[in-house]
Amino acid sequence: MSRRRSFAPPETPTEIRAAAQRAARHREHDSARERADQQLIDLITAISAADVATARAAVWGMASGRAGTVGLIEHLRAHPDALRSGSSAAPASLLRLALALHAAGVSGLVLPRCVDCNGASPRLDRVVAGGRLCGPCVNARAAGPCRICARLKPAVSRDATGAPICSACRTKADSNIKACGLCGNPSRVRQRINGIVLGVCCSVPLQARCTVCGWRKGVHAYKTRRPLCAVCAAGPTATCSQCGQHAPLPTTDSEPACCARCTRRKPSTCRDCGQLSTRKPRPGQQSQCPDCYRRPTGICGRCGRERVIVRLAVDGDPGLCGVCWHGPTTTCAGCGQLRACRGERRGRMLCQSCSPRPLYRCARCGQQRHSAAELGEGRICQACYSKALAAKGSCPGCGNVRRLLTYPGHPDALCADCAGIPARRVCRDCGNEDSLYAAGRCPPCSLTIRLDALLGPPDAPRRPELEPLRAALHAVTPARTALDWLHRSRSAKILRTILSDNEIELTHDTLDALPPSNETRFLDYLLTAAGVLPERDHALARLETWVNRTLDASTHDAADLRALRTWLTWMVLPRRRRGPALTDGAVNGVKKPVHAVLTLLDRLGEEDARLADLDQTGLDEWITSTPDSYGNARPFLLWATRRHLAGPLTLPPRATSRRRPIQPADWDLARRLLHDPLPEPGTLERAAQLRIRIAGLLVLLYAQPVSRISRLTLDRITAHGATVELSLGATAITAPPALAALISTHLAERRYLSAVQPAQDPGWLFPGASPGRPITPTAFAVQLRRGGVHTGTARPAALLHLASSMPAAVLADLLGISIGTATQLTATTGLSWARYVGTRTATDSIRPPMNN
Repeated sequence: MSRRRSFAPPETPTEIRAAAQRAARHREHDSARERADQQLIDLITAISAADVATARAAVWGMASGRAGTVGLIEHLRAHPDALRSGSSAAPASLLRLALALHAAGVSGLVLPRCVDCNGASPRLDRVVAGGRLCGPCVNARAAGPCRICARLKPAVSRDATGAPICSACRTKADSNIKACGLCGNPSRVRQRINGIVLGVCCSVPLQARCTVCGWRKGVHAYKTRRPLCAVCAAGPTATCSQCGQHAPLPTTDSEPACCARCTRRKPSTCRDCGQLSTRKPRPGQQSQCPDCYRRPTGICGRCGRERVIVRLAVDGDPGLCGVCWHGPTTTCAGCGQLRACRGERRGRMLCQSCSPRPLYRCARCGQQRHSAAELGEGRICQACYSKALAAKGSCPGCGNVRRLLTYPGHPDALCADCAGIPARRVCRDCGNEDSLYAAGRCPPCSLTIRLDALLGPPDAPRRPELEPLRAALHAVTPARTALDWLHRSRSAKILRTILSDNEIELTHDTLDALPPSNETRFLDYLLTAAGVLPERDHALARLETWVNRTLDASTHDAADLRALRTWLTWMVLPRRRRGPALTDGAVNGVKKPVHAVLTLLDRLGEEDARLADLDQTGLDEWITSTPDSYGNARPFLLWATRRHLAGPLTLPPRATSRRRPIQPADWDLARRLLHDPLPEPGTLERAAQLRIRIAGLLVLLYAQPVSRISRLTLDRITAHGATVELSLGATAITAPPALAALISTHLAERRYLSAVQPAQDPGWLFPGASPGRPITPTAFAVQLRRGGVHTGTARPAALLHLASSMPAAVLADLLGISIGTATQLTATTGLSWARYVGTRTATDSIRPPMNN
């Protein structure tokens, strides 16, 4: 076919007519395109806030053909809210139109969003059921465990069996993935030695291979200088005629013995002893045999042990051994922190955390993890390696309690002495076989060193009053918990700051003067539990400190603040001091009125008025605008009105919420909490389930608040065999058999969440994470909500149910509530003494419907 000459002028009549017809068709197409564009512009201006000029610029900027414009018009007519709904189930031209209108600043538009992540993206290319997907969600849908590297990545290809392969492993041909000849796992082929396929999992360098078989790893090759695997060591061997290493037996008597190294590489003469060696020489140097080559030894500048120095001292930095040397200290290209990094050859310095490391299947736990060590059973992860180093048992060889590991050539786990191998990973101070923590020391010895650095040596302490803290931290089991607290916790940093200045006295007042935080509160609990600081009501002390700080920082009128301080000092805080230890609810019960009064003073300050200028009209307007604040500020306003600190006011009663009756769903939840099976013993899930189920039943059956449940002590529970009595009030209540079984199980398995505990057990039924403290009501309420128990509605419903079956005196006596509250509840339910006597059962214990 010849190329048509479109630029040549028509010459014949036929060409002239054809040119005229083409021009007519172009004019008709352009006219139809202009009509479609105008229809789309009119439609856009009708369904959005865009003007005609903005709509015309957006339509022309779409660069869509007439067919695309017509399809967009039909979609907008069928879906008038397409530009406001955010749905991506639309043509691609709608996406371009929405982006153009959004860039022009048209208001009221919602860009089309991804179906999976609901995020607005300029590119939603993948069409799926219900809309379109962005690029990350497309990759997320295609993600799966790669068959080769086992990492969770998008599958870019699949093998013959349909298993996914990621992009990093796609270049590795499927024909190069075979079963390793040593371990049998599928792996990328690294070498083929004597017809045996070795993958990346089992391939070793030439100097580490067995000199007899030539492909297995030699046992302690770099220590004995005679690499020989456990299989070949059990059989007869010969001496290589060239290098003197172990070699297989020759096939004939006339044939000299030759090891696997000399077979593959021609030996050279050692520069020191003149013997032949297969070691590869450095450029420009003569090789050395393994017997003559020695790395320099010395004292490591970091761990202090005499070891082989792999990094010589340079520019004032000390020489480091192979354990302590992780590369030069520089900025990591991955995380950006100043750390020891390696990667000179790659040109990208990365620390140990950011360096790419292959994943292996742990020989103990079976998980795909980074390899930490290789024991007799194979590669194991760091968690299993730490457990293996710390675990001990009776050695079947010598009978001593030692660390037992599986060594090559020994089918059973033995100690290092019985295996004929020097013990490794032994504490340099106490000689204990344990998982070392730092500088060659076990966790208890490392804890001793760090406590001496913090508190001074025991014979000359910096502050003798802190010796109980030393004893409490030494008693923590395991010692790594105390080490992690000293190393990572902010409360430990606060303690170091206080101890660094000898003029600062470590008291409760010193801690209260610090900015309030959870770390300061934990340090206060820790020092109190250890006996360094005296016991006190921590919640009351925090409340008094908060009141003083809040009022001192306020900028309201001095007379109004003086009135508020007087009310708190003489009316509120004394009652809190006389009562039992405060809970979080009681503390919030004081803070809320203070915040409400300050809100009222803010309102008066906007009008340039004071509390004495408050009249009934202003009070009614404030109550209407903020009814919740009025309910909290009402006690202060009553007190201020009686003392003529505010104008004559009529204070309406506080709005009360109606209690809902107990629902069948509450009884169903109580039955599940009573009779559902528990998890396996010894697990954290079982301990959490026991806490949630016992506390939830106390709320559903006996209407106990979470603040009281969290502070229950062991002396409130009396067990007589299978019978358990609860002392929630003045009279004990016999618990149902199922609840009694749960409480007995919890008492037998109860454990503290905090590592440091006081010398005398405070006896909390539900211990918390802070030293010597119970679980906080806030945390307990969150756990109960996760278990399905909503205390805000369940407890009032349980109170109404119990008040409908017993008079006020009995209700207050059993549940431990005030007689006034009990009277109001019984009045709400309409129960009288006569009705109670007529329906009283044979026993005085509470019998909810779940007893059976």
